[in-house]
Amino acid sequence: MSNYNTNTSYNGVFDNIIALSSNAFILCTTDGNMLQFNGGAAKMFGYEEAEFGKCNIKTLINHSDTAFISGLHNHQSNPEMGESAVGIKKNGTRFPIALISVIHRNPNSNEEFLAKRIIDLSYIKKTEKLLEETSLLTKSGGWEADYINNEMSWTPGALHLLDIGPEHHRQIQSTFQLFDQPEILENAFRQSIQTGQPFDLQLNLTTPKGIKKIVRTKGYTVAFEGKMVRAYGTIQDITEEVINKQNLNKAEALFKTAFDNAGVGMAIINNKGEYIDVNNAYINFIGYSKQELSNMRIFDVTDDAYGALDKVHLQELSTGVSKRKEYDKKFIHKDGKVLWGFVTASAISNPDESFAFILAQVIDLTVRKEAEIAIVKSEQEYKSLFEQNPNAVCSLDLEGNITAMNRQLSVLLECPESQLKGESIFPFMIPEEMDDIFRKFNLVKSGQAQKFRCRVQTLKNKERTWIITYMPITVNRAVTGIYALINDITENVAEELELEKSLRDLKKILDASLDILCVLNIKGEFVRINKQVEELWGYEDWELVGKDIIDFVLEDDRRKTFEAFSQIKRGIELKDFENRMLKKDGSTIIMQWFASWDSMTHSVYASARHLKF
Repeated sequence: MSNYNTNTSYNGVFDNIIALSSNAFILCTTDGNMLQFNGGAAKMFGYEEAEFGKCNIKTLINHSDTAFISGLHNHQSNPEMGESAVGIKKNGTRFPIALISVIHRNPNSNEEFLAKRIIDLSYIKKTEKLLEETSLLTKSGGWEADYINNEMSWTPGALHLLDIGPEHHRQIQSTFQLFDQPEILENAFRQSIQTGQPFDLQLNLTTPKGIKKIVRTKGYTVAFEGKMVRAYGTIQDITEEVINKQNLNKAEALFKTAFDNAGVGMAIINNKGEYIDVNNAYINFIGYSKQELSNMRIFDVTDDAYGALDKVHLQELSTGVSKRKEYDKKFIHKDGKVLWGFVTASAISNPDESFAFILAQVIDLTVRKEAEIAIVKSEQEYKSLFEQNPNAVCSLDLEGNITAMNRQLSVLLECPESQLKGESIFPFMIPEEMDDIFRKFNLVKSGQAQKFRCRVQTLKNKERTWIITYMPITVNRAVTGIYALINDITENVAEELELEKSLRDLKKILDASLDILCVLNIKGEFVRINKQVEELWGYEDWELVGKDIIDFVLEDDRRKTFEAFSQIKRGIELKDFENRMLKKDGSTIIMQWFASWDSMTHSVYASARHLKF
């Protein structure tokens, strides 16, 4: 304590005040002149003790605080008073203070002194502001209902939440009307009084600004002799939380829907490899039901050769070493069949980044793997077919050069294999047929297989006739070459010419016949018929081909004609069978039929003669 001005008449008073509190103390005259002070006072206002003693208390207080200055002069009428004011430090900084003043009057001299206890409210104000900011940040506040005075009190955070001022809705009943369903809150108050238990409600409200909010309010009630006297509690804006939860529920529902209906197999697995959930595609893939899989682990459906790999991946995903794994895996179907799948396994974390589960997607590769095996087999078969084919075969590039061939091509062209490979096949073709050959070759290059007949000339100048089948060789849907299958029909050409001549002669004979000659298939449809049908029935031969014979029989004769045709198909030869046929002009003609069945061709060979009466 600094003794700036020693006076024994007030030493005891000041010492007593010091004993009462640890805050700053000042003893001054009624005019504010400093008499005595403690070190805390000088420190609070930023002065050295020597210079602080020269200050007047009025210089330490905001001069615009007229109520305080007036109080100093009128202290005689108010012997004890507490004031809130703004302190001014030596450097001009202003800070909130509270002053507790005690007036001391010396009974001997009737002299008056002011003893002041000064409290720095900066920390308290900061705390209040922090609480207010925290309240705004958390969108919460407090409330109190005084049923004796029918008044509501709100904290600043609650007022901000409700978008109302301090003077708004002071009455309890009008406060209930802030909520969309005020009766819910009123019932909660009554039930709390009856049960003595607090209430916790989620309510909807519309603020005076028209903003819709969802709030949670917790309340406690106080009753006296069964009547409500007081209620108090908290209120918090949970609109965002509720909407986020609703959105989360929607997202979870969408995920569940997408999970269940995904086209690829999906499984949720824990860190032990146990199934938590599977979708329908996975069930269809593996053959086990969801109930069966709930009691199984992934190792139970994995080929033994891949079990160890699964364990490594499971360990790395569940411990955070890896976030994602992709690999081919061999599965075992419920019925023991081997399956192949491409697995994509991802580690899913909780909001706190801890491991939650593994989401595995399985794409069925069984068909592809089987196809790969089949391709290898096909390549072997292709090579065997290529080399051992009795016909000549070769592959050509897109310019027509021979890239591969079997020995038979060399034999047909009477040319050594060494001279053929890498050379063009076109020089062996007859020049006058080249335009058509090039046209077909270009069609094959566009992806269209072609089969055609052509003539070639061997290295020894012998002409031969070939039937060539060109097939495109495609890689990734692009034609990269041409496969040619060659059938030498040179020796058959003369026989074909002779046969064609015989057929022409036979057709002339058939067309010259006075009777109708025809061939019917097993259904009774005309396959061939001679020209005599035009004279007798009025139809041209092509009009009847593919038509059922019954359609040209008079309706009254159809049943017996059908029965006769059935007997023919059983091998019974038909002789002298008569029926009436419909001519093209609608008239009828009586025909006598002779027919027999050919079991080799499953055909009916028949002749029909016109009966004239």
